[in-house]
Amino acid sequence: MAEQNEELISLLKQLNKQLGRHKEESKTGINNTTFKDAKQSVLNMYEEKTKRKKVEDTHIKRTYYIERELDKRLNKLAKGKRGFKTMFMNKAIESLLDEMEK
Repeated sequence: MAEQNEELISLLKQLNKQLGRHKEESKTGINNTTFKDAKQSVLNMYEEKTKRKKVEDTHIKRTYYIERELDKRLNKLAKGKRGFKTMFMNKAIESLLDEMEK
């Protein structure tokens, strides 16, 4: 649900940019972007986003305990990097599994 809200907010921001560009161009008499173009652009972006696989389609959520110190270190690395922890944990687990399965 939060991911869908973030996608909608992102699309609205992009639409606002498109519409703002249209407004500025209208003031100068140069109008390369019409409302129809902006609408189509947003619809195309939305369609592309909805075609992508969602995290839930390719991943499964698990709950594990992690040592507090390790968690602090991971949080420090991941600060401001959306999706970093998931990527990090998947790569770490994959590397260890590959080594142990030899």
